[in-house]
Amino acid sequence: RAPPSEIHKTRIMTDHDNRLDELEDGLSAFGEASGNPKDRLAEVEPKFLEAGVDPFELYMLEDRHQNITEATHNQWTRTFEQWRDFMEAQERHPACPSRVHVSKFVKYQTETLGNTEGDVKAKLFRVNAAYEWMQADGQIPAPTDFNPYKKWLKKGVLSTDSERTYERISLDELREIVRGITNIRERALTVTQLKLGCRSSELANIDISDISIKHDELREHYTEMGTHPKIEQYENAVFIPSGRDGNKREVDTILPLDEETRQAIVDWLLIRPDNGKDAVFFTAKGKRPSHNDIAHFWKQYWWPEYKHDVGDYYDSVTPHWCRHHFTTWWSNQGITRLQRKYMRGDRTDEYNRRRSAMDNYMHEYYENIEPVYREGIFQLRLDKV
Repeated sequence: RAPPSEIHKTRIMTDHDNRLDELEDGLSAFGEASGNPKDRLAEVEPKFLEAGVDPFELYMLEDRHQNITEATHNQWTRTFEQWRDFMEAQERHPACPSRVHVSKFVKYQTETLGNTEGDVKAKLFRVNAAYEWMQADGQIPAPTDFNPYKKWLKKGVLSTDSERTYERISLDELREIVRGITNIRERALTVTQLKLGCRSSELANIDISDISIKHDELREHYTEMGTHPKIEQYENAVFIPSGRDGNKREVDTILPLDEETRQAIVDWLLIRPDNGKDAVFFTAKGKRPSHNDIAHFWKQYWWPEYKHDVGDYYDSVTPHWCRHHFTTWWSNQGITRLQRKYMRGDRTDEYNRRRSAMDNYMHEYYENIEPVYREGIFQLRLDKV
C-alpha cells in the first residue's frame, strides 16, 4: 500500500488534472464565443473519418522523404506512430487535435515517459511539419488559419535554445577526429575552441595581446603577446572579453591554456604570416575567420558521420558543439555551478553583487579554477599523431 504522503500526492495530481480539464473546457467556450474556437479541428474530424485515409502516411510518401536516410525515416515514422497512439487514447483523429491535446501530449511525453524537452520538441516539429503540409495540400480539410502546435513551438514552452540536442561523441572518437586534422591553422582553431568552450566569434576575436604563452622564441617575435592589462600578470592563459564586438559572453573571462592548446597555438604562430594584424587567427585573405569560415572546415572533418537532417532527434555537429561538450565535460567533473558559469562567461548572482569590483571577481575566480582546469581538462593525446 502506498504511504499516505504518496496517496496525498496522487490525489493532488488527479485533482490538478481534473481542474485543468475544466479550465481548458472553459477557455474553449470563451474561444467559441469570440469566433476563434480552441478546438477548431473538431468540426472537420468527420471529413477525415469519412475519407479513411491516413494523412501522415501520405506525407511520408512525398518526394521529400524518398532520399532521407533510413535512420531519419524511422524517426519520423516512429513519431507519427506515437502521436497516433496518443490521439487514439484521446478518442480523436490524429490529424484533428486541439491545443489541449497537444498540451497533454507534451505533459505525457515529459512527465510520464520521462523524455527530454529537446526530444519532445523534435517530435512536435515533425507532427507540425505534416500538419502544415496538410494545410498546403488543398484537398485535405485542414484549416489554413489555425495551427494547434504553434503555441508550443513558437512561445518556447519547450526548451528551444540554445541548448541543442547532440549525438554523444566519446573522447576516443573526438581524439581520432582531431588527430585527422593535418592543416596546422585549422587544428589550432579546433583545439582552442574545444578546450575553451568558446563561441566562434569569440575565438576569432582573440588578439595576440590576449594570450600569454611561456615561449622565448614567440615572445621575441610577438612582442605584444600577453600585454593586455587583464592578463599581463599570468602565464599560459587567455583573456576573453565580454565587451568586444561579436563576443556574447556576459562577463570577462581568463582561462588557462593547457599544454595541448599551447602547442597547437605555437605550431600555428610559428608559421603565421606577418601581416600586421592583431588577430591570432585569420584566413588566407588576412581577415578574422567568420562563423561560416570555421563551420566550413568543421564540416570537412565531422560530416557526414555527424550530420543530421532537419527533424532528426540530434542536431548536426557544428562548432557550437564545442560549447556543449565543454559544459557537459565540466559538469561531469563535479565542479561547482559557479565555476562552470565563470568558465562559460555567464553572469552569476555573485557577479551582479560585485559589479563595481569586476576585476577582483575575475581574478579571484581564475585563481580558483586554474588548478582545477589544468588537472581536469580532457586530453586529446595529440602527441600520438
